[in-house]
Amino acid sequence: MAQITKHTALHTAPVKVAISNAPSRTRSITPWLRSDRAKIGGSIFLFVAAAAVLFWTFSSGTDVGDASKNRLAIDAQSGKTFTVRIIDGERFPWKNPDTGESTLYPVEKCYWTKDGKAKLDPTFVFVKLYAGVNEKTTCPDCGREVRQHNPLPPDDLLAEAAEQKSTGK
Repeated sequence: MAQITKHTALHTAPVKVAISNAPSRTRSITPWLRSDRAKIGGSIFLFVAAAAVLFWTFSSGTDVGDASKNRLAIDAQSGKTFTVRIIDGERFPWKNPDTGESTLYPVEKCYWTKDGKAKLDPTFVFVKLYAGVNEKTTCPDCGREVRQHNPLPPDDLLAEAAEQKSTGK
């Protein structure tokens, strides 16, 4: 056991500090980590992991660009929701597949309840401003104003709603 003498400004007498020379776990594994076997094994592991990620990415069957063209839309007249596949350069209103009329607009989601709490399953709302009508739009469930890019309730209210849903209350 080595001993080091340490002088401090508060003490005039030397203070002895003991340092152990016993091998630790990290000291025993360090030479192996520096070996050629470890370097080759680590390289092979990283190569296999990268190949697996690439395979999973390209074989998943869903192209991110294609997925981004699917939008949730709401019919301005009936309030029925549809998933619409957007064609490059196409603008709303989109054509309703049931009626053939161009009455579909982007849907906005309202996550509020009448009593001012958050809910996890949204109410889908048609915002009149999307159709060029400069009027307030209110949620049919809670009566709150809904606007374009409608914000979510605060995180603490959403967490409370998730807790209530998980406990079945």
